[in-house]
Amino acid sequence: MIEVHEDFIDAMPGIREVADFDQANPMLSFRPTPPQRAWLACAAPRFQLRGGNQLGKTAAQAVGLLERMLGPEHARWVPRELIPPPPANVWMVCTSWKQSLTVMAKVHAFLPRGMLAKGSRYTTRRGFTGQSFELQNGSMCSFLTVNQDDDEMASATLHYIGVDEPPPESKWGELVARVRHHNGQIGLTYTPINRPVGWLREKVEANQIVDIHAPLTLANVWPLGADRPFQTQEQLDQFADEVPGWQRAQRVDGDWEGATVGRWIPDYDEDKHMRIENAPPGAAISVGIDYGLAPGKMAVILVGVIGGFTPTPSVWFWDETCAGKDETWDTLMIAKKIKEMLDRNRLDWRNVDYWTGDRSLEKGGSVIYENRKTRSALATLYGVGFSEFPNVAIPKKKENSVPMGCTAINGLFKRDRALVHPRCARFRAFLKHFNGNPRDPVKDAGDAGRYAVAAASNPETWSSFIARYY
Repeated sequence: MIEVHEDFIDAMPGIREVADFDQANPMLSFRPTPPQRAWLACAAPRFQLRGGNQLGKTAAQAVGLLERMLGPEHARWVPRELIPPPPANVWMVCTSWKQSLTVMAKVHAFLPRGMLAKGSRYTTRRGFTGQSFELQNGSMCSFLTVNQDDDEMASATLHYIGVDEPPPESKWGELVARVRHHNGQIGLTYTPINRPVGWLREKVEANQIVDIHAPLTLANVWPLGADRPFQTQEQLDQFADEVPGWQRAQRVDGDWEGATVGRWIPDYDEDKHMRIENAPPGAAISVGIDYGLAPGKMAVILVGVIGGFTPTPSVWFWDETCAGKDETWDTLMIAKKIKEMLDRNRLDWRNVDYWTGDRSLEKGGSVIYENRKTRSALATLYGVGFSEFPNVAIPKKKENSVPMGCTAINGLFKRDRALVHPRCARFRAFLKHFNGNPRDPVKDAGDAGRYAVAAASNPETWSSFIARYY
C-alpha cells in the first residue's frame, strides 16, 4: 500500500491509503460515490448536488473543475463531449475567502503534478497566489466570493462556473451571463443551511436546475469499487445524534428546510415517525379535504385509524394530494385527484369510512366549493347515484379548534401512536414548520389531516389534556 499525501486525505475524508494511488496524478485515484458520479456526469446547463455535511461535495467540485481545465483527453468522470479543447476559463465561486482556502486545498490535492504554469504557485497558508492559477495548457481558474461587486464579476467569458455553497439570488443573473457565450455549465454543491435557498428550490421545481439530492447514508459515502465507505455507519449515526434536532433534516438528509423552532407539533420526529407503511387491514379509512380559493391552497389527506375511539389509537397518515404552487382546482379536478389518490392505494370509494370537507367557500356571492358539489362530482366519476355516495361531512369546529387539533396530533407522536408516509410531503412540512401562522401555506394540509383524524376518532378519549382544557 502507498501512503497517501495529506492534501488528498483532506480532499477524500476517511481514505488513508489506496492500492493504486498515483502520486504524480491523484486524479487517477479518485473513486466517486454514487451522488458524486451522478453530479459529475450531469449534462444539464445548470445542475446541483444537494446533500448532507461531509458527503464529498467539494471533492466532486475539484475533480469536475480540473477535468474541464485539463481537456477531454484527461476526462474520466465528466463526459468528454461536455469539455471543449483547452484552454478553458473557469471560476470557482465560494462564500468567503476563508472558505475558498479550503476549496483551493482540495483542488490542489487532485492537481496532477507538473501541470501548473510557471507563474502559478500554491501554499498551504495562502492558497493559490492571487486567488487564481493557470495550467501549462493555458487553462485558467479564478476563485471568487459571492461578496464581490458585480463590476468585479462582469466581462469574463467562461466555459464553466463551480459554486460551492448557495450564492445570493442577486448574483445568479451575473453568473448565468458569464457562461452564455460558450453555452457553459454552472454546477452547484451545497448543504441547504445558513443561507437562503428558497429561490434555488423554485428553480429546481421549475426544471431550471437539475437537482441531485443525496442524504448522508452509507450507500452515498461508498466510493465506486472501494471495499469500504469513507465513513462507517457508526460515524454517520454519531453525527446524526450530535446535530441539533432542528438542523438534522438539512445537515444529515440535505433537505431544503429543517424543523421550525416554536412549531406546534414539536414531538414529530421524522427519524421515528416517517415510514413507508400503509394502514393495516381493519383500519378505518378517512379522507379529509381542505378547500382554498388561492393557488396552491387545496389539500386532501388520506388517513387510516385503528382504535380511534379508545384511549390507545393508532394513526397512519397514508397519502395526500395537494395543489401545486400556482394551481387552482375546480370541483371536478378535486374529485379526479381524490380518485387518483385512492386508485394508487388500491382503494375504492366504498373502502372509505369517513369523508370530511371544510365549510363552503364563496367568491363574488357565488359558492365555489361545498361538500355537496364534491360529493356529486365523486359520485359521477365513480358512476353511482348521488344518494348512493356517502355524505361529505363538515368538521365540527369548536373555539380554538386549530390549537386543539394540533395538540391532539402532537399527542399521537409524543406517544409514538402515529406514522407518516414519505409521500405526504406537504403534511410533513406542516408537522415540521407550522407555528400558528394562519397564512402559512402548509396550514391547509394540516387542516385536512386534522379533519380526517377527528372524523375517525374522539381526541377526548385519548387526550386528558384536550378533555380538560378544550
